[in-house]
Amino acid sequence: MPTPEDKFLSEKEPLTNVERMWVETIRKLLLKNALRKYYASKAKERAFDFHVDKIVRKWIEVIEDIA
Repeated sequence: MPTPEDKFLSEKEPLTNVERMWVETIRKLLLKNALRKYYASKAKERAFDFHVDKIVRKWIEVIEDIA
């Protein structure tokens, strides 16, 4: 998802394209249980990419490259 601008709009200003995209995505996730479950399972899988064993190996590689 794109990052919204760091600018706060007043309630009278129309939503930006990015804000509309966020609203629609959140709406879909709230309304579609199967989609929410799918992304929940994907999030758990993705979390393994940040497991301490993987991260430590990457840090060791970085440190050895600069040493």
